[in-house]
Amino acid sequence: MDKDQGAFNLFRNTKGWDEGAESYNTARREYDALPSADKEHWRGRYLAEVDKPLGPIPNRARLEANLREIVAFVHQRNVRWWVDPKTGLRLDRNVGEMLMLTVSEVAEGMEGHRKNLQDGHLPQHKSLTVELGDAVIRVFDIADGLDLDFATAFFDKIEYNGVRVDHTHAARRKDDGKKY
Repeated sequence: MDKDQGAFNLFRNTKGWDEGAESYNTARREYDALPSADKEHWRGRYLAEVDKPLGPIPNRARLEANLREIVAFVHQRNVRWWVDPKTGLRLDRNVGEMLMLTVSEVAEGMEGHRKNLQDGHLPQHKSLTVELGDAVIRVFDIADGLDLDFATAFFDKIEYNGVRVDHTHAARRKDDGKKY
Protein backbone atom coordinates (compact mmCIF):
# COMPACT_ATOMS: atom_id res chain seq x y z
CA MET A 1 0.00 0.00 0.00
CA ASP A 2 1.44 3.39 -0.86
CA LYS A 3 1.69 6.09 1.80
CA ASP A 4 -1.12 8.19 0.28
CA GLN A 5 -3.59 5.29 0.37
CA GLY A 6 -2.34 4.36 3.82
CA ALA A 7 -2.78 7.93 5.04
CA PHE A 8 -6.33 8.02 3.64
CA ASN A 9 -7.19 4.69 5.31
CA LEU A 10 -5.87 5.94 8.65
CA PHE A 11 -7.82 9.20 8.23
CA ARG A 12 -11.01 7.30 7.40
CA ASN A 13 -10.63 4.81 10.26
CA THR A 14 -9.79 7.52 12.78
CA LYS A 15 -12.91 9.44 11.75
CA GLY A 16 -15.01 6.29 12.24
CA TRP A 17 -16.31 5.76 8.70
CA ASP A 18 -17.42 2.22 7.96
CA GLU A 19 -16.50 0.11 4.93
CA GLY A 20 -19.57 0.92 2.79
CA ALA A 21 -19.09 2.48 -0.64
CA GLU A 22 -21.04 5.66 0.17
CA SER A 23 -19.10 6.15 3.38
CA TYR A 24 -15.82 5.50 1.53
CA ASN A 25 -16.68 8.08 -1.14
CA THR A 26 -17.65 10.68 1.48
CA ALA A 27 -14.40 10.09 3.35
CA ARG A 28 -12.43 10.26 0.09
CA ARG A 29 -14.00 13.61 -0.85
CA GLU A 30 -13.27 15.03 2.61
CA TYR A 31 -9.69 13.76 2.56
CA ASP A 32 -9.05 15.04 -0.97
CA ALA A 33 -10.30 18.50 0.11
CA LEU A 34 -7.73 18.72 2.92
CA PRO A 35 -4.92 21.25 2.57
CA SER A 36 -1.54 19.78 1.61
CA ALA A 37 -0.16 20.32 5.12
CA ASP A 38 -3.01 18.28 6.63
CA LYS A 39 -2.47 15.47 4.13
CA GLU A 40 1.23 15.48 5.01
CA HIS A 41 0.21 15.17 8.69
CA TRP A 42 -1.82 12.03 7.89
CA ARG A 43 1.02 10.63 5.76
CA GLY A 44 3.41 11.12 8.68
CA ARG A 45 1.01 9.43 11.09
CA TYR A 46 0.61 6.53 8.68
CA LEU A 47 4.38 6.07 8.29
CA ALA A 48 4.84 6.20 12.08
CA GLU A 49 2.03 3.66 12.52
CA VAL A 50 3.41 1.13 10.04
CA ASP A 51 6.89 1.34 11.59
CA LYS A 52 5.75 0.31 15.08
CA PRO A 53 6.98 -3.11 16.24
CA LEU A 54 4.14 -5.60 15.84
CA GLY A 55 4.54 -7.76 18.94
CA PRO A 56 3.22 -11.27 19.55
CA ILE A 57 0.73 -12.91 17.20
CA PRO A 58 -2.76 -13.11 18.73
CA ASN A 59 -4.14 -16.68 18.88
CA ARG A 60 -0.78 -18.05 17.77
CA ALA A 61 -1.32 -21.56 19.17
CA ARG A 62 -4.61 -21.93 17.28
CA LEU A 63 -3.10 -20.55 14.08
CA GLU A 64 -0.11 -22.90 14.39
CA ALA A 65 -2.42 -25.87 14.92
CA ASN A 66 -4.48 -24.89 11.87
CA LEU A 67 -1.37 -24.49 9.74
CA ARG A 68 0.00 -27.86 10.91
CA GLU A 69 -3.29 -29.46 9.87
CA ILE A 70 -3.20 -27.80 6.43
CA VAL A 71 0.47 -28.73 5.87
CA ALA A 72 -0.25 -32.36 6.79
CA PHE A 73 -3.35 -32.40 4.57
CA VAL A 74 -1.39 -31.08 1.59
CA HIS A 75 1.35 -33.66 2.09
CA GLN A 76 -1.18 -36.50 2.30
CA ARG A 77 -2.70 -35.32 -0.99
CA ASN A 78 0.77 -35.45 -2.56
CA VAL A 79 2.34 -38.44 -0.77
CA ARG A 80 2.37 -40.42 -4.03
CA TRP A 81 5.39 -38.32 -5.08
CA TRP A 82 7.26 -39.67 -2.05
CA VAL A 83 6.70 -43.34 -2.94
CA ASP A 84 8.48 -45.31 -5.66
CA PRO A 85 5.69 -46.43 -8.05
CA LYS A 86 7.53 -49.70 -8.84
CA THR A 87 8.52 -50.82 -5.34
CA GLY A 88 6.07 -48.96 -3.11
CA LEU A 89 8.99 -47.89 -0.93
CA ARG A 90 9.47 -44.34 0.32
CA LEU A 91 11.74 -42.32 -1.94
CA ASP A 92 14.69 -40.32 -0.69
CA ARG A 93 13.65 -37.10 -2.44
CA ASN A 94 16.23 -34.63 -3.73
CA VAL A 95 15.68 -31.47 -1.67
CA GLY A 96 17.39 -29.21 -4.20
CA GLU A 97 15.16 -30.56 -6.96
CA MET A 98 12.03 -30.02 -4.86
CA LEU A 99 13.06 -26.45 -4.05
CA MET A 100 13.73 -25.68 -7.71
CA LEU A 101 10.33 -27.10 -8.65
CA THR A 102 8.88 -24.60 -6.16
CA VAL A 103 10.86 -21.81 -7.81
CA SER A 104 9.50 -22.91 -11.20
CA GLU A 105 5.93 -22.41 -9.91
CA VAL A 106 6.80 -18.87 -8.82
CA ALA A 107 8.39 -18.22 -12.24
CA GLU A 108 5.24 -19.50 -13.98
CA GLY A 109 3.23 -17.12 -11.79
CA MET A 110 5.45 -14.23 -12.85
CA GLU A 111 4.94 -15.11 -16.51
CA GLY A 112 1.18 -15.36 -16.02
CA HIS A 113 1.15 -11.97 -14.31
CA ARG A 114 3.41 -10.41 -16.96
CA LYS A 115 1.02 -11.54 -19.71
CA ASN A 116 -2.19 -11.14 -17.66
CA LEU A 117 -3.12 -14.78 -18.33
CA GLN A 118 -5.90 -16.94 -17.04
CA ASP A 119 -4.69 -20.34 -15.88
CA GLY A 120 -4.68 -23.05 -18.56
CA HIS A 121 -6.05 -25.77 -16.25
CA LEU A 122 -8.33 -23.63 -14.07
CA PRO A 123 -9.43 -20.85 -16.45
CA GLN A 124 -11.75 -19.34 -13.84
CA HIS A 125 -8.58 -18.19 -12.01
CA LYS A 126 -5.69 -15.95 -12.95
CA SER A 127 -2.48 -17.84 -13.67
CA LEU A 128 -0.67 -15.93 -10.92
CA THR A 129 -3.18 -17.13 -8.32
CA VAL A 130 -2.95 -20.77 -9.37
CA GLU A 131 0.85 -20.79 -9.62
CA LEU A 132 1.18 -19.22 -6.15
CA GLY A 133 -1.11 -21.99 -4.96
CA ASP A 134 1.16 -24.55 -6.63
CA ALA A 135 4.20 -23.00 -4.91
CA VAL A 136 2.50 -23.14 -1.51
CA ILE A 137 1.46 -26.76 -2.14
CA ARG A 138 5.07 -27.63 -2.90
CA VAL A 139 6.38 -25.80 0.19
CA PHE A 140 3.86 -27.51 2.47
CA ASP A 141 4.54 -30.91 0.87
CA ILE A 142 8.29 -30.51 1.34
CA ALA A 143 7.88 -29.36 4.94
CA ASP A 144 5.72 -32.29 5.99
CA GLY A 145 7.58 -34.83 3.85
CA LEU A 146 10.83 -33.87 5.57
CA ASP A 147 9.11 -33.73 8.97
CA LEU A 148 10.01 -30.08 9.50
CA ASP A 149 8.28 -28.07 12.21
CA PHE A 150 7.12 -25.61 9.56
CA ALA A 151 4.23 -24.06 11.53
CA THR A 152 6.40 -23.03 14.47
CA ALA A 153 9.17 -21.69 12.21
CA PHE A 154 6.61 -19.85 10.07
CA PHE A 155 5.10 -17.96 13.00
CA ASP A 156 8.51 -17.40 14.62
CA LYS A 157 9.59 -15.77 11.35
CA ILE A 158 6.47 -13.59 11.16
CA GLU A 159 7.05 -12.40 14.73
CA TYR A 160 10.74 -11.77 14.04
CA ASN A 161 9.98 -9.79 10.87
CA GLY A 162 7.46 -7.73 12.85
CA VAL A 163 10.22 -6.25 15.03
CA ARG A 164 13.06 -6.01 12.50
CA VAL A 165 14.42 -2.51 12.33
CA ASP A 166 15.65 -3.03 8.76
CA HIS A 167 12.02 -3.63 7.69
CA THR A 168 10.79 -0.22 8.87
CA HIS A 169 10.11 2.57 6.41
CA ALA A 170 12.66 4.72 8.22
CA ALA A 171 15.42 2.14 7.60
CA ARG A 172 14.29 1.47 4.04
CA ARG A 173 14.42 5.19 3.17
CA LYS A 174 18.15 5.29 3.93
CA ASP A 175 20.57 5.16 1.00
CA ASP A 176 21.67 1.67 2.00
CA GLY A 177 18.18 0.53 3.04
CA LYS A 178 16.27 -2.36 1.54
CA LYS A 179 14.37 -1.14 -1.50
CA TYR A 180 12.26 -4.28 -1.91
